[in-house]
Amino acid sequence: MVTGLSQSLSGWTGAITVEKGVTVTVTPVDGDSVASLMSRLVQRAEALIGYDWQAVADAAGVLTLSSTVGNFDLTTSGNVAARTALASGTSAGSYTGSGSHEGGIYPSRGMSVSPGTPTTTRGRYSGDGSMVVPGRRAPGRVVLVAYDVHASLWSLEASLSGVYDVWADGARGVLARVRVTSTRRVRQGRSAQDGLGLEITGPEVSR
Repeated sequence: MVTGLSQSLSGWTGAITVEKGVTVTVTPVDGDSVASLMSRLVQRAEALIGYDWQAVADAAGVLTLSSTVGNFDLTTSGNVAARTALASGTSAGSYTGSGSHEGGIYPSRGMSVSPGTPTTTRGRYSGDGSMVVPGRRAPGRVVLVAYDVHASLWSLEASLSGVYDVWADGARGVLARVRVTSTRRVRQGRSAQDGLGLEITGPEVSR
């Protein structure tokens, strides 16, 4: 299973459409990542057309969109085409990108994911037992560990900033959305070359 990060992007234009008897169009909004856009397309296609649909990225960040419906049409417009690297086509059972999608990070040796669990602060009560101030919901903290060769981890550590969606092939949609606030190198074994991971943490944010 390939697990990676897909960065939240702004400045989207255009849309992505699949058609098989029924036309399903998804228009991205500011803050969408390629992962959230493709996940939404899959969910809507399954709801409106039926059959199983899947959008996955390989270890190089190249997308493939496929379905058990058989041949279907795909249309991408605006910068959706460039950001997904998916070209429009007709009557194909699957479509594969011409290169890696924008904002994708896929460590060559995988990534572990610990989604955050929301917490709630305790409310305050008066002497008669009535609540004065209700508790507040606090976002959970997402913990990721990326595994790769050292040089790639150092480059990743230097470049991480902002909000990312965590997704994996075979998963039904985005696993978590995290705002990266800290990173640290963690020892995973004895090997000087391969025994290191990059821990990535931050609060889970709403999509």
